[in-house]
Amino acid sequence: MPAQEMNNHFTKIADCYRSLRTTDIDPIDYICNQTKLLNQIKVADVGCGDGRYDLELLKRISDKIETLFCLDANKEMLAQAERYLTSKQQTKFKTIQAESKSLPFPNSSLDMILTFNAIHHFDTKKFLKECSRVLKPNGFLFIYTRLTEQNQQTIWGRYFPSFNEKETRLFHKDFLPHVIKEIPNLSLEDTQVFAYKRKARLDELIKRAKNHHYSTFYLYKPDELDKAIN
Repeated sequence: MPAQEMNNHFTKIADCYRSLRTTDIDPIDYICNQTKLLNQIKVADVGCGDGRYDLELLKRISDKIETLFCLDANKEMLAQAERYLTSKQQTKFKTIQAESKSLPFPNSSLDMILTFNAIHHFDTKKFLKECSRVLKPNGFLFIYTRLTEQNQQTIWGRYFPSFNEKETRLFHKDFLPHVIKEIPNLSLEDTQVFAYKRKARLDELIKRAKNHHYSTFYLYKPDELDKAIN
């Protein structure tokens, strides 16, 4: 999907995005456990969306965070994140409109970079090179993403017409480890697989599809999506 179309998608969905998506807590707990010895860290969440994951991180390790930079290319999503985190009495964050391929930080300035369910929207190599540039020595990069193989096992991949054929942006399991090897000063330390059981009523699933709760649904033509929903 072209960048402008993607930006338009997130602008349209920004005000209801939080109600359509599930926030997975397990990866947040994993990150907190892995970084429990750190203190007064500078963190960036790239592709932060509406700030759902940022809130969960701040709730757990706010005392360890100096500043959490919430980055997104879409200003409406950033506005949602700003309002959401402020309403939850969070203060250690700063929203920044920026592209993943050009992170607005000096060299070796961040302790940790996070991205949740967003890397398939990025230019992967450019993003990883930027991470390598701005992370301090021994800094952490955490990437949370669903893989092509996992996507095919969801209710959408199993039952929604043409979903797997339309969604070609996700990675196969060997892709990221291969690319990371090509990036100076980055190495893969660990891979963790998370699995969840989901339940939803049919009317909820129809609502999500009609509201494009995955950007995948924007890859359908309008009449094609209506037919698939039926």
